[in-house]
Amino acid sequence: MREMTDLTIRLKGDMLQQSDDLLKCSVCGVYVHKEEFFTCPRCRRTPLCRKHRIGGMKECASCVFDMRKKDLNALYGQEMSIKQFLSFLQFVFLGASVFFVGLKFGLAEHVEILRLPLIDKVVLAIGTLSVACYILFRVILYNQRGKIDDVMQQIRKLEVRQ
Repeated sequence: MREMTDLTIRLKGDMLQQSDDLLKCSVCGVYVHKEEFFTCPRCRRTPLCRKHRIGGMKECASCVFDMRKKDLNALYGQEMSIKQFLSFLQFVFLGASVFFVGLKFGLAEHVEILRLPLIDKVVLAIGTLSVACYILFRVILYNQRGKIDDVMQQIRKLEVRQ
């Protein structure tokens, strides 16, 4: 009986000593050993368990989520700028097309500025250049959509970890 009491006292002592080594995760409430927790350098939240640390990153899942949201908003802004530039290129092409067609149908006889010797070559060059730029920026826009989709997938994964 005395051996049982001594064993119980030792076990309780060990449990108290182990409970001093445990810290409660501030997000999910899981107890973590002092050696296994981490502090987020951005938000200074501590202690956090391994579940809330993103591999290859020093920040917690919430901070990485916020960073990805900012990245996504920046990508959306870039996408909007590219779309506006594409609209401008369409306008330039349309203007060059109107002048080119007008030149071919004899509009130069009625408009004095169109009689300049290089005007037909300049209009053709502007139209061709606008088409080439349009194709190039369409490819850039397509790549931008891929980046946006990648960041969206990362955000969905982080939503689960938060």
